[in-house]
Amino acid sequence: MKNTKKIWTLAAIITAMAVVVTSMACKSAPEPKKVETVSTYAILDHKGAALGNNDLPQWLTVYLDTGLDTEVEKLSNFKGQYCFIGTNDSTNKKFAQTWAAGADGPTLIAATISTRVENVLKSTDDGSETTNASTDEATMQRVLDNVRTTTQSATFSGARKVGDWWIQIRRYDPDDHTIVRSEEYTAYVLYTIEKKSLDRQVAAKLQNTLDNDKTVSLAERAIYTGLITRIIEQGLDLEPSAVSAAPASSTTPAASNTAAPAAGTAKVALLNKRGPSYFISTVNIFDGTATRGQPRINHTASILADREAEWNLPEGPYTFVVYYNNQETEWAHATVAVTAGDSYKAEARDSWNFGFAKL
Repeated sequence: MKNTKKIWTLAAIITAMAVVVTSMACKSAPEPKKVETVSTYAILDHKGAALGNNDLPQWLTVYLDTGLDTEVEKLSNFKGQYCFIGTNDSTNKKFAQTWAAGADGPTLIAATISTRVENVLKSTDDGSETTNASTDEATMQRVLDNVRTTTQSATFSGARKVGDWWIQIRRYDPDDHTIVRSEEYTAYVLYTIEKKSLDRQVAAKLQNTLDNDKTVSLAERAIYTGLITRIIEQGLDLEPSAVSAAPASSTTPAASNTAAPAAGTAKVALLNKRGPSYFISTVNIFDGTATRGQPRINHTASILADREAEWNLPEGPYTFVVYYNNQETEWAHATVAVTAGDSYKAEARDSWNFGFAKL
């Protein structure tokens, strides 16, 4: 019996020791650190909160997450628009509200456009039409400086203020979200401009600088010409699908297209010969000898100096109305009666009327 008690006592001691050892092991082993995903900022107050609107505008949410105007442009309600977002930080809510209400749109737009044009120019430094391997660094820098001066001092029409907002924001250290880097009021304002309109305006201002600056070297002129062509054809986006070609026509260097008209139609070409400072921004082609109603064709793909556009038109009379440099007033017009199977061509020069000749 005594031996049995000793066995049970020994077993109890061993069990107790095992419990103690296990307990000590559990206490000594470090627990895995919990990893929490925390945003790099927190919104403490904002414009809509007092009105019971707890949601930020979608454009602002995207901008806060990315910091990029170009990401806002991908939203469906800004299709075909350039977006420009200006910001201003302050420690006072009243200052933020005042700035958002009266932000100088033209100034912030010009500064942003300048950056975009510079990025487009730099992105084409790959042996393309804009730049080539023989372009030295000093030449490129002179062009960049001139482009910066031209675009920053320019004004652009068509800007529309879409909205403004202010927020009280707390920003955290991106590497340690327990560290507060700043807490302030930030005001945001959003402007938009129709892409094709702005592309034409930027190209026209660069062309005007090129035409009036007699100190531009041949190498610089080649860079300018390539940049202007790139902006007209692809816009200020770095992705090449920004500007699509207009249907029912093509734009080519002068005298480069000698293809026969499509079956049952006449080929009609218009050459821009007004001068290097002018591009044809719109050509409206009306059926008949008057400009009543809607045009058969509304051609909005710009025709640069010494380039031409052509159309295949059914047999009959047509009236062409030409607009330059994105102006709303027509510059010239002409009427032509075409015969299927024939080709016709006109040169738009510095005069009100121009005529088509049968080739």
